Amino acid sequence: DYYIVDTTTSQSDIQDLMDIERSKVIEFMDGTYNFTTTFRLNSNTKLVLNNAVINTTQTHLFFNFKNTDTTVTDYNGVHNIQIIGGKFNAGFSFIHGKNIEITSPYFYHISNDHMIEICACQNVVIDNGKFEGVVAQADSRNYVENVQIENATYTNFPWLAEGSATFDNTACDNITIKNSSFIQTNVDTHRLYAGIGSHTHVADHPHTNINISNNKIVNPTSYGIRLVNVIGVTIDHNTLSDNIYAYINTDTIAITVNRTGNNIVIRNNVFDGFNR
Repeated sequence: DYYIVDTTTSQSDIQDLMDIERSKVIEFMDGTYNFTTTFRLNSNTKLVLNNAVINTTQTHLFFNFKNTDTTVTDYNGVHNIQIIGGKFNAGFSFIHGKNIEITSPYFYHISNDHMIEICACQNVVIDNGKFEGVVAQADSRNYVENVQIENATYTNFPWLAEGSATFDNTACDNITIKNSSFIQTNVDTHRLYAGIGSHTHVADHPHTNINISNNKIVNPTSYGIRLVNVIGVTIDHNTLSDNIYAYINTDTIAITVNRTGNNIVIRNNVFDGFNR
């Protein structure tokens, strides 16, 4: 099924299309959309956003779950999702999903959270993204990643009820982030704290098969790439530069990997300005 929406289509009608169970494509015509909701994606959904500008008053634009999805575990959640194009002022959060492709997203002026949150997901590809940093945070949140990779715990993912069976510690597997840029465009109001990675871990539940290649990360305040509790990582052909914060904060790090296994490959990356 193929559906076309434009700026006159109500957000409830758009949600109704997303709720359709069968395979579907929803194309957003060019224009600026101003919403007040977080959309809930269903399985087998392809969103073609092209040059549409999608704004919402919420912290998140897309979830791949409903508030009642408290017993979904492993990689058995909403799956087979494609998001192509679009300019966004709010992030996407996925839990227990698989087969997720996000191509050419442009995130700008994000308010308070990660731009893409990958929690307990398998087979995720982010390609040709543009990430421009989040609103400046308190010092206690100087770890906020633009793209976060995390285990299924309530601490990591407080968007579902605490104590739910869905918080089963599942890790991520087969995550690829490539050909993307991470840069802050307004240093007075926005920060790139960390480009890609995680700041928590669950013992005995490592992330596996993480591939980060051909990305550009400019002026992070804390980390360019930070991976915690991983097995099977390739980080190659990335360019990381910091000619602002590395001179202010000597703890700023280009790449750090805390591994629990072998098969860690870091090669052919270019560094400029980092102390370490």
